[in-house]
Amino acid sequence: MRRAGALGPKGERFLDLLYAANQRLNLTRVARPDAPRRHLEEALCLLDLVPWEDGATAIDLGTGGGVPGIPLAMALPRVHFRLLERTRKKAGFLEAVVRELQLSNVVVVAEDSRAHAASRGFRPARYLVSRAAAPLPRLLPELASLLAPGGTALLLVGEREAVPEGIARLGLEGAELIRSGEVTVLRLRRRAGPEARWRDTGAAAARP
Repeated sequence: MRRAGALGPKGERFLDLLYAANQRLNLTRVARPDAPRRHLEEALCLLDLVPWEDGATAIDLGTGGGVPGIPLAMALPRVHFRLLERTRKKAGFLEAVVRELQLSNVVVVAEDSRAHAASRGFRPARYLVSRAAAPLPRLLPELASLLAPGGTALLLVGEREAVPEGIARLGLEGAELIRSGEVTVLRLRRRAGPEARWRDTGAAAARP
């Protein structure tokens, strides 16, 4: 639990808030004693899998209860996180968490991926993370529309997951399954091109 402990009181407070709201909102099926390992440690395993750039934006697609986005945002205060959650009640919970934990690098967006990608002022993200938001054949087209050219996606998947066929048609490449700690991560990139020259302007550009 070394990494989870590094989040300090904020990490524990996040778990307290998550489980206090769980019966009402169905945010997690993980038993409370397992929460530091499953919700904090597993999220923080993603820290080693990409060089996180200060000032860049990361999207947590279908964040639900805020994992992995909130633990990562606590560990990476100079990266701007956009928590994408289409269920209004869950998004309201996330907004309350962000306020209480004073996470100034986090914006909650109560939209699905298609609406967000089509919203005014939308900028694709340098990074995208997700855990069990949808089956991969459905998730990959969604993330392709949200990820900047040259950007990286890190997806927490089951250990028996296989790399789907046809990712090149979506403009994705470099897919590989990586074992990190106790989790399996599918890492892949959106193909870079001339349009990749834009500069990520952070969370402010994500506001609908």
